[in-house]
Amino acid sequence: GSSGSSGVVAPITTGYTVKISNYGWDQSDKFVKIYITLTGVHQVPTENVQVHFTERSFDLLVKNLNGKSYSMIVNNLLKPISVEGSSKKVKTDTVLILCRKKVENTRWDYLTQVEKECKEKSGPSSG
Repeated sequence: GSSGSSGVVAPITTGYTVKISNYGWDQSDKFVKIYITLTGVHQVPTENVQVHFTERSFDLLVKNLNGKSYSMIVNNLLKPISVEGSSKKVKTDTVLILCRKKVENTRWDYLTQVEKECKEKSGPSSG
C-alpha cells in the first residue's frame, strides 16, 4: 500500500482571516487605547502583529495565530491622531493599540464618527 501524495498541501500563509469585532477602549490625556483580546497573541512573533495608522484610521493584522489571521480595521476615527506618536503593545492574550491624540486633553466621547452618529440618532431627539 503506497500512499501517493495527492498534492493537496494547503499553504500555511493563507488560512482565513477573522474579522475582530470585540474590543474595549479607554483614554488618557494623550492617548486613546484600544484593547483587543486574542488568546495566545503573545506567543506569535512580534512581526506577525502589524498595525498601520493613518490620521483618521488604523488597521491591525495578526498573522498565523492558531492557524488563522485576524484583522481589525477602524476607519473614521472621531478625531485625528498622530501617526508617528501611535504604537502598539502586545500583552498576555491582548493587543493594546495606542493612538496618540493629535490634540491633547481632548475628550473622545466615542471611538469613531459612525458610533457617534448611531448613538445620537437613537437617542431622544430634542427640537
